[in-house]
Amino acid sequence: MRLIQVLVERGYLKLSSREKEDKLIAQLKILEQKLSPEEFETFENLLFTTFETVEDDFFELGRLVGEMLEAE
Repeated sequence: MRLIQVLVERGYLKLSSREKEDKLIAQLKILEQKLSPEEFETFENLLFTTFETVEDDFFELGRLVGEMLEAE
């Protein structure tokens, strides 16, 4: 499944076992079946945007903490 592959490649998803990976894929396939192709694509895009936003926010938080520690 493309979604899982991209999540793993970007380091957003680290599955510790094949069983967990299979379970997640099965759940995403159910979701994909219930949504139209356009809705599922929107879901994927929102998920990636969320991960990237969180990643950017943590980077910014780390930068601010670094600046505060240097100021002391």
